[in-house]
Amino acid sequence: MPDPFVAYHGVTGPSHQKQFDDLSRKGYRLISISVYGERNAPRYAAVWVKRAGPSWRAVHGLNTISYQATFDSLTKQGFVPVLISATGPRSNPVFAGTFEKFSAPVWLCRFGLNEGPDYYPNTFAAANKWARQNGCIFRSGSIYGDVLTRAYAGVWLPNPDKVKWVAHLMGNGAGFQEWFDAYTQLPFRAAFVDSSEDHFYIGAFRDDSVGPWTASHGLSSAAYQAEFDKQVKAGRMPISVHGGGRGNSIRYSAIFAERDQPLNRTWTVNCSAGASLTSLHNLMKAFMQAHNVRAGALAIRKGASVQMACGYTWAEPGYPQTQPDSLFRLASVSKAFTCAAIQKLVVEKKLDLDEAVFPMLGITKKALPSQTPSQWINDVTVRHCVQLEGGWDSGLANFDAVFAMRKIARDLKLSGHAAKMDIARYMYGEPLQFEPGTNQVYSNLGYVLLGLVVEKKSGKSFIDYLHQKVLGPIGVSDVFVGRTLRADRRPKEVSYDDPNLGLSAWDPWSEKKVPYCYGGEGWAIESMDTGGGLIATAPAVVAFIGKNAVWGLGGRMANAARSGGMAGVSSLAWSRGDGIDWCFIFNTRTLPKGATEKLGDDIQAAVTKMPITRPVISRRVRIP
Repeated sequence: MPDPFVAYHGVTGPSHQKQFDDLSRKGYRLISISVYGERNAPRYAAVWVKRAGPSWRAVHGLNTISYQATFDSLTKQGFVPVLISATGPRSNPVFAGTFEKFSAPVWLCRFGLNEGPDYYPNTFAAANKWARQNGCIFRSGSIYGDVLTRAYAGVWLPNPDKVKWVAHLMGNGAGFQEWFDAYTQLPFRAAFVDSSEDHFYIGAFRDDSVGPWTASHGLSSAAYQAEFDKQVKAGRMPISVHGGGRGNSIRYSAIFAERDQPLNRTWTVNCSAGASLTSLHNLMKAFMQAHNVRAGALAIRKGASVQMACGYTWAEPGYPQTQPDSLFRLASVSKAFTCAAIQKLVVEKKLDLDEAVFPMLGITKKALPSQTPSQWINDVTVRHCVQLEGGWDSGLANFDAVFAMRKIARDLKLSGHAAKMDIARYMYGEPLQFEPGTNQVYSNLGYVLLGLVVEKKSGKSFIDYLHQKVLGPIGVSDVFVGRTLRADRRPKEVSYDDPNLGLSAWDPWSEKKVPYCYGGEGWAIESMDTGGGLIATAPAVVAFIGKNAVWGLGGRMANAARSGGMAGVSSLAWSRGDGIDWCFIFNTRTLPKGATEKLGDDIQAAVTKMPITRPVISRRVRIP
């Protein structure tokens, strides 16, 4: 049940002061404060909880000069701003807020911020950018002024748990609802909502947990009271209540939950092998806790012997525990499986590596009248695609077909998402950046084309051929084509963490924002199966690379590795020189630069000390 709390709304300044005097004396403290309405007759909404805590101060009814003077005085005494709210014109707002006395190595409190991109100074976006760069998180804020002179205030406090978060202007009621629907798919929770005089909203969403919660916006006073009564009866309390508008147009935004303080995450390890390998468990624990990773897996194998198969979870209570056989997207580790299928076709004498790809696929003309095919397009071979020498350099072209499926579908006027063949037809007419075979540049497109080659030469879907000819004979089954939509995940598949939104590649004609990891990054995962769209368990990956090259064609390749990264995925598979194969996978890509490489080095060192290994001289191979 919630802590004892008191909440009210629509009260005048004197009434709020009376409540303050009474409740603070009884040991209550503010967790939400909102000032709204007319500048000269503001109204207040507040939520108080009865809870011990650091020394604190609260202010209300202050103009800019008074608030700044109070701010300067309190911060010199060691107080830190925690809550801030404002209403009225940009040039003469009225403020309310709280300060608490605690140690904070870095924090930010700003008001009078402008709209605009994060590279402009004195914008709300620039303050958010600074906060991210300095390890802070948005705590509270306000949108005030009028439609022509809108302004923002905010407080950003330390974020020691590295909680993922977003905070920005989200438009009017319909616009806010669109952002809400998208962020809650991640799933993020609504942590803060405030609206302006003309009912434009700023919101903050974050990926920690307060248990079951619900949020509403655009509520009249009566509607808010009815919702309050309903939620309190269900065992929830308001944890954020903010008003916006004036007079009869005042509307409320409210978030209800069983608690306002985030639940602590817990660490769990589930192993079917290797439970005693504490040094490796400790590496995974340190990495996941340091970088706020919820789900991870690690598998180690030597020949036919599974040395380790573990699932790791660092998450709030109620989050599904990762198992040794949990399925993860593989990103570019999928390309190793593509190479194995190509290799099998060569062995079966169904494929010549030097055969030209586009003529083989029956693609001989451009898809759009505006296109001009490269003079070398018919020279691209299977070997070129395998070796990343097909002629595509997405950096120079500023265009990666795999991440531009929405554009391709719209340019081709498809009713749904672009399939592999649609991508190939489209790219036949696009320029190459270099003559095939003369340079080596990483290419997702080449591997999408290889999937079409497998299907053309085998007469089967790629995944069916892979299972029948490559995986089945070595006893591997837990490999599938991923699915774009969160609701379509397979049983035992993890969910994916990424804070970004974009327009859908799965539904290319929709203008609604969706999470990067569920189509918003530009791809439909079903259409990039061979370029990065497979899902598998970590034990399945190590069993596979124990028989097939992790990089390139052929059998097991010692001293080689392949990594993968896309929204919601970081993966690394490694075949060592001593016969040991290992793989880790995480359900996020939002990691510091070099973090997975460092973990890979640490795992290499730990594996070398395992009883099954012996010292060898091995050549390190770094794979982009």
